[in-house]
Amino acid sequence: MIILADENIHSFIIQTLRQEGMEVVSVSQRSKGIKDSEVIK
Repeated sequence: MIILADENIHSFIIQTLRQEGMEVVSVSQRSKGIKDSEVIK
């Protein structure tokens, strides 16, 4: 399962999830400021 972390998710939470072995895609790290409609795609 891949977790999608929107820009409002703090980086500490993303790092913690990754340390626990979860795959997390961070919108702020990939495409900061992207529109929600683009995130869904």
